[in-house]
Amino acid sequence: MGALNEAMPPSWLIGVQTYRVAGLLFLYPFLYYRVIPASFALPAAIGDFLTGLLAPAVAWAVARRRPGAFVWAVAWNIFGLVDLIVAPTAAFLSHARVITIYPLALVPLFIGPPLGILTHVFSMRNLAIAARREATEHAAGRSLEVSEPLDQLALELTVQTPTR
Repeated sequence: MGALNEAMPPSWLIGVQTYRVAGLLFLYPFLYYRVIPASFALPAAIGDFLTGLLAPAVAWAVARRRPGAFVWAVAWNIFGLVDLIVAPTAAFLSHARVITIYPLALVPLFIGPPLGILTHVFSMRNLAIAARREATEHAAGRSLEVSEPLDQLALELTVQTPTR
């Protein structure tokens, strides 16, 4: 699995999360018909929607090595991870009926968050591998453009990080 993750372009694991724009489905009809409470629906739907909406832009920036792309990708991954922790927590705390209705309970509790969390974790690992690879190429004399202070910091951290 590690070799597959390492060989995959970093932008792929970011772009694949575009599907999360469907999180708006939690707002209607479930919220309208009071199947799920707003205290669960709003954070879950908005967090998923924003993660999915930003995924293509972040993936595009990473694929083209735009200035600040690494930092944006890390921030996007952290936001997506936090959302995937907040949504099930909100479901439990709000006593949402959806967590007692089979098969609807599978999505917010057992399918969506675990798969999304794994995708974000693999994405972060993939970004670290790509940054390390770029740092190695830079150290070998190949040109690498670093145009922002945070990109420079990311580059320095990956150069200093020992590899196994």
